Amino acid sequence: MEVKRIEEKECGESPQTPQAESKQEELVTTYYDSSLYSRLLDYFRAHVYIPDNRRHHLLACYALMCKRYTQFDVLPYLDVKGSTNTGKSQLIDTMVALFGSKAITSATATPAVLFHYINDEEPELVAIDEADLISKDAIADTCSILNAGYQKNRYAPRCEKGENDHYKVKKFKTFCPKMWAGIILKFPRQTENRAIPIVMIQAPKYAKINFHFDHELAERLQKELEDYKQRHQNDKISKPYKPEEWGSNRIAKLFFPLFQVAPTREAEEMLHSLCFELAQEQAQADASETWQGFIIQTIATMIGRQMALEDQGMIKINAPELLGTIKQNLPNDNQQFKWHMPRLGRELRALAFKHEHTRQGNYWTITQQLFQELLTRYGEQTEAPIPQNL
Repeated sequence: MEVKRIEEKECGESPQTPQAESKQEELVTTYYDSSLYSRLLDYFRAHVYIPDNRRHHLLACYALMCKRYTQFDVLPYLDVKGSTNTGKSQLIDTMVALFGSKAITSATATPAVLFHYINDEEPELVAIDEADLISKDAIADTCSILNAGYQKNRYAPRCEKGENDHYKVKKFKTFCPKMWAGIILKFPRQTENRAIPIVMIQAPKYAKINFHFDHELAERLQKELEDYKQRHQNDKISKPYKPEEWGSNRIAKLFFPLFQVAPTREAEEMLHSLCFELAQEQAQADASETWQGFIIQTIATMIGRQMALEDQGMIKINAPELLGTIKQNLPNDNQQFKWHMPRLGRELRALAFKHEHTRQGNYWTITQQLFQELLTRYGEQTEAPIPQNL
């Protein structure tokens, strides 16, 4: 009754009129959505340690989006990163528990299982835990699911055995919300670009995190989320898309569905702040990756000219010679002063090179297998222009 009195007071009209009834329904929906959102925030804060409170808002909005994902043309994924014992699996379990039988957690499922499950069940969430353990043979098929499944009406064609052992092409539906977690992922850059990153760190001793999962609370939230889905099943996208206010068109597309379901002004502000920050980080990462591709290409050229040592599966590059070759190949002379040994060291360590200082000299080393993987990854970028703002 308290809600009804508030509604009638704010409507300012008799409840008998259609305008008043419409306003009353809107107020009721806003009230219940805000209450549910508050409980989702408390739920994630109690079970998942993330120092940045904006990520809790991100998770709460993602849970709401999963219940309404069919209303959107493009969906963001969640990319949960972190070292061991940082709570990645805890986050996965916490999110999946909100959807019951309409979600699946996969740590060992083959791509074939995922193809059929998504196509037949149309789940509200697919979560891949320990994604860094996916075999090399399964990476390509898993990525085909992810690369097709972020956009509505995109299918993944596959051959299936039919009658009389005749094969036929079948189009599998792959569209649904997805998240994954791992330490070092093997997904290509274009796949990771379709996800919003969440970096996990180990919870300090003083953090009040409930590691004993509250199943009863999760079941209550399940029911409330189902009611939320029914309330909004006929909704249309109402908030405008303004990528210029979000810092990046690509990042804005990821956040757009979350912004649509954000039920409070605070949620919108948190998403906007996080989106703008990620857009800036992405611009820096793109520039850094272009430099790294330039470094890999320079090393490949040195190997071709026999300016590097190859022995017992290892590649060894003289550090001063590498720095000199990089400076020599820079397209702009005024960038040379920006390159020095400490900076080269930071970039090479990011690429998993190891430093060796011996009597014979100062070297950077890497296995031939890992360098070949880097060469494959950065091969498409070797002709990319060197950024001018570093």
